[in-house]
This record gives sequence, C-alpha cells and structure tokens, in this order.
Amino acid sequence: MFCLDLSFLGWRLLSILTLGFLDFVFVNPYITSCRAELYLALRRNYVLSRSPRYEQLNDPYLEHVPSEDELLISKALYDDSQGPYTKISYFAPGEYPVFLFSVQPPFQAVKSPVKADRKYDVRSCIFLFHAFSVFGWLLETMIHLLRDGFFSVRFTLSIPWMPLYGIYGILLLLMTKRIRKKPVRIFFISLALYTVTEYLFNTVSELLLGYPLRDYSEFLMNVNGRIYLGGALFFALLGCAFLYYLAPKWAGYFMKLKPSTRTSVCICLSVLFAAGIVLTLLLS
Repeated sequence: MFCLDLSFLGWRLLSILTLGFLDFVFVNPYITSCRAELYLALRRNYVLSRSPRYEQLNDPYLEHVPSEDELLISKALYDDSQGPYTKISYFAPGEYPVFLFSVQPPFQAVKSPVKADRKYDVRSCIFLFHAFSVFGWLLETMIHLLRDGFFSVRFTLSIPWMPLYGIYGILLLLMTKRIRKKPVRIFFISLALYTVTEYLFNTVSELLLGYPLRDYSEFLMNVNGRIYLGGALFFALLGCAFLYYLAPKWAGYFMKLKPSTRTSVCICLSVLFAAGIVLTLLLS
C-alpha cells in the first residue's frame, strides 16, 4: 500500500498546481477506487488461501451482482423489523444490501449530528458570549506569537477576553435564527456583520483607549485602517464554524449543568468581564 500511495505522487503535485480543484473532481475518487480494489484483491487472496477465520468474510455481494431472484430470496429470509437501519427489508438490483452483512457501529459513530438550529436561552447566550470571547483571546494570542514571536496584550483587555468575538457570535446567533439551513446566505450575512462590528469596535476602542483594536493601514482593501477584506473573509468562515459547530457543542455541554450552576457560571463570568473592563479603563 505504501508503494501504491507513492504512485499517486504525480497526481498530488498536479492537484496542488490546480489549487486542489483536480483533487476534488478526479484524484480523490481515483485514489479511493484504487484502495478499494486493493482491499478486494487482498480479501480474495485471503479467502482462497483459507487463512484463519476466512469464513467471516462472507459477504459475496461485494464482487457478485445478485439477480432479481437472489434478491427476492434474501429479502424473504431476512427480517429486519428489529434491525438498526430500516423497517422494511428492501433493496433494488445493483444496490449493496448493507444490512445483510453489517457490523453494528459504536454509538459514537451514529449519534445525532450537532444541531445548528437549536434554540438558546438567555443563560446560554451569556455563556456563549464569554466562551467565544475567551476563544478569541486564545486565537489572537496564538496568531500574535506565531507572527511576531512574543506575547502582547495591547489588543485585549486586562483579562483573557476578546469581546469583539463574543459580540459578533451572539449577534450572528440572534440574526440568523430562521435561515440556518441556508449556509451560503449565512456566510454573506456573517461577512457583512463582522465587517460592521469590527469597524464600530475599532472606532470605540480608539475613542476610549486611544488606539484601535487593529490597525489595517498597511493592508490593501482596507477602510480607514479599521477593516480589511481578507480578515473579514476569514472571520466570516470562523462565524460559520461558530454557528454550525462551536455554539451548539458548547451549549450542549453547558446545558448538562444544573440550572443553579449555570446561573452561577454566568454571574461569575460576567463579574470577571466587568472587572476587566473597569481595570482596563483605569490603566489606560
């Protein structure tokens, strides 16, 4: 298999030259098909050699296309009224009857996906504001360390909070309640919302602290040095990740706490945040 993967090196390089487009439309399906054929060859050899437990490889439909009579017989012999996949045992010619030769997957593999259209109560919104603010502080710190090689707190409060992220995330949650099943529209709304939010945030930061949160004067496609199109596109994608994955995931963990504990967590985080704002204003 290592040698087989080496034979795809030229396709991988060609895919890079096409910025991944060739990888999407041809290379990945081609490589996957080759690996499937390799598996079938190894499987066939294992069965023919009568190696230990070869009889467990008893799914002949991997290589054999069943006739309509065989399908009818299989359907008559199989009762999946208590099965994990379907309520009516039916499969058409050319379709692999997965439930005849399946292994029950673990619960983690089949549990319900994250529900982006879930509802958030007041305490969940308060918690998500603080959680995304802290996440933003960690992200900004990491970017700054990788880019400049040293830690700086000029872009944040006296506590590890980036309220721009929290405000942006909560506004996105509230403004997209009815259109969360339309990700393209969500992306453009996220782009516009972050652009406006960051511009206002930089303006307020300059008025209160004497310097903007970020200065984009050296970048192309900036507006008064307060917003930058490239950064806005990145944060539009980050907003989609927050809306469709991070917020439902974090809210799910938060809702597992007792109601009194959720209230206490919200109060403690809000007090810390308010104290950080006051301390920052005093120090500036």
